[in-house]
Amino acid sequence: MEPLVLYVDNDIASLVVFESSVEGWLPFRTATNGAEALEILSSHEIGVLLADRQACTGPGLDLLELARKEHPDTIRVMLAPPSEVDRAVEFVDRGTVHHFLCKPWDALELRLSLDSAMERYKTTRRLRELESRLLSTERVYALGKVAAEIAHEIRNPLGALVSNLQIAESRLNEVRRELEAQSDPRLLAKLHDLERILADCAEATDSILEITRSVESTTRSSCEAVWVDLEEVVRTSLRSLQKNAGHQLIEVITTKVPPVRGSRTQLAQVVTNLVVNAIEATRAVEGDDPRLSVRVWHEGGRVFLEVKDRGPGIEPEHLDRLFEPFFTTKTEGGTGLGLAITRRIVEKHGGKISVESQPQMGASFVVELPAAVES
Repeated sequence: MEPLVLYVDNDIASLVVFESSVEGWLPFRTATNGAEALEILSSHEIGVLLADRQACTGPGLDLLELARKEHPDTIRVMLAPPSEVDRAVEFVDRGTVHHFLCKPWDALELRLSLDSAMERYKTTRRLRELESRLLSTERVYALGKVAAEIAHEIRNPLGALVSNLQIAESRLNEVRRELEAQSDPRLLAKLHDLERILADCAEATDSILEITRSVESTTRSSCEAVWVDLEEVVRTSLRSLQKNAGHQLIEVITTKVPPVRGSRTQLAQVVTNLVVNAIEATRAVEGDDPRLSVRVWHEGGRVFLEVKDRGPGIEPEHLDRLFEPFFTTKTEGGTGLGLAITRRIVEKHGGKISVESQPQMGASFVVELPAAVES
């Protein structure tokens, strides 16, 4: 929603002139006293507060001072008659208002002044949003580093646990052979239960190890170029993302493809970023059909990865900005860095990424990478 101009004046004639001057130019609200204006300030996004000094003071109430303290980003403009210009300058010097206009005003001067003030407010708001996203990004990075350290520490005792499970399984196999020779069904049944429990433990430890590898891969800075099987990277990444997907169905279509030269860790991050975005875009989609598909194929010396969803799609005016740093269409959360990082990684690997989408028709992201040629 567009921020509003709020004009406060107890002179009805001035309110009428103001409305005729800015009607269709900028969205606005009006108030005849400070108390009424304060209520509007609390319930609407006010970009510019234009106030007659006499109208915004009252017993125990100074609207301009309250606006300065409680709504510091709102641009405050005071109206003053020529005889009170010196007084208005004092208010500017104290920081109570940003600037002032003489009353009565010229319609063109009023419009230009309000345009400038509103642009200043919007710039300040954008800077606040960028600061917030930067702080959020720093927090996410710090949490990722801590998570990677914890994951590294977990892997050591997990390694011992896996080894012991393998030894226990080997010993149980020996016990099974002896019991089978004795033909004791009761003990064989108990042995079967123990084998099932050990199998569950082994599966659980494999899952934990997969999670630790996934956490470490998102924070590891190493980008040593190796031969990478993109199909294998996709399947490994999807296994680690299974919990994020919940009950959503993911259709996987892959064929054997030539390797690509690059960083397995960074390419896993590309897959993860695209699939997580698709999962979030399709959370509200109903039905038993797959809500998103992941496809890998090769053609003409290139390897392709497509992540396609059945979500609400992307508005046409947003398509050109999707890969800009800090740009996001999410109303809550999101730093606007995921797709920017994804494009950077893809281009660093000599590839390119594209997107196609229409509102209510889902979105399709295609990554194209050069197939490696062994010398």
